[in-house]
Amino acid sequence: MSGLEKEGSRLQNRKINKGRYFLVYTFIFAFAAILLHIPFIREGLTYVRNVDAFTQHYVALEYYGEWLREFIRTLFTEHRFEFRNFDLSIGMGSDVVKTLNYYAIGDPLNLLSVFVPARYTPVLYSVIAVLRYYLAGIAFSLYCFERKHSNAYGVLTASLIYVFSTFGFIAGVNHAFFINPMIYMPLIFIAVEKILKNKNPIYLALIVCIAEVSNFYFFYMLVFATVAYVFIRLFTLYRMQIKKMIAPLLKIGVSAVGGVLLGAVIFYPVALSFLSDGRVGVEHSYDTFYSFAYYCTLLASMVYTKGIAPWTLAGSTALFLYAVVATFLRHKKHTGLKIAFFICALGLCIPAFGGFSNGFSYACNRWCFIFTFVLAFMSSLTWNDLFYSKDRIKSLVILVLPVLYLGCCFYLP
Repeated sequence: MSGLEKEGSRLQNRKINKGRYFLVYTFIFAFAAILLHIPFIREGLTYVRNVDAFTQHYVALEYYGEWLREFIRTLFTEHRFEFRNFDLSIGMGSDVVKTLNYYAIGDPLNLLSVFVPARYTPVLYSVIAVLRYYLAGIAFSLYCFERKHSNAYGVLTASLIYVFSTFGFIAGVNHAFFINPMIYMPLIFIAVEKILKNKNPIYLALIVCIAEVSNFYFFYMLVFATVAYVFIRLFTLYRMQIKKMIAPLLKIGVSAVGGVLLGAVIFYPVALSFLSDGRVGVEHSYDTFYSFAYYCTLLASMVYTKGIAPWTLAGSTALFLYAVVATFLRHKKHTGLKIAFFICALGLCIPAFGGFSNGFSYACNRWCFIFTFVLAFMSSLTWNDLFYSKDRIKSLVILVLPVLYLGCCFYLP
């Protein structure tokens, strides 16, 4: 065994010091975040920059802080446990919870608004946005640890790929709460893994409850992502041994339904309001395929931070290209991960899939955070393959194919 192979084996088998890991992650994230936000700091800008953020998200957060402070004042001065639940002055509806759930109410991080005066809400909005990025990386790292990825360098790199992806950049800056599903999804998957290992199912119920009350729109996407994840994992663990799948499947189902019931106090009225909207019943037709220009641009957009219609934000650092090739060449056991990759890649190519992910409305690929997760996880899995390998031919292929891909992208429109 060569020196490189021995070093790769040593790193793979070494137990990660999680305390040290998260300290390093925090330092690198803070450095990257400051570097990326220099234009904001220099110009005195906040994340309240586009139409939706100014007229909806920021307004909702400011109102939510005042709403919470009013509740606390009423509780301690008048000794009444009372929420204001109807307000015509909102400007976006009248029922407070049903109107503001999509924008603010239910998201645990937005509870910080109770401590911040209204005039500082733009700063708070930006701070919470950056905090969401940070937590998304933490959640992804925890998932990698749950799946026994023991190379700290690989996990750290993959976490940064996950956070600073095209979806993270564009969706997060324009609609800060769009980062929430990037936090909840790894946590839900961790909870599923714990149940598969016969551990306490309560964790899944709690995470499902939080994700549900946080935002019903992305909760819908998280549901179908989790269902797909569960069946892929059961297939890879038990193949076609149906009897062995029944017990864990029932545990996961009961725990998830329990979480939904816990959050029903907010989710149920919001869902009823949504279903009564006149736009929900509108039928949408989808083209069989996107335009040829879309597919050409899609290939190029995978390696730089540029989104294309309709909300196709699947790009990431070019490093993931090596991870994808290495996964398919070297990892015969990770059938489930390859299936997930193919499903996501196919989904980006079919308008009907975008319509399904968008609640059977118009085609929209806001589910791209799921594909980002798959690509980042591949990067963590194959870290050793990129630097420590005994198969020189496969190593050459892993290096050459992405370079050819990048070369083709240079000439695409």
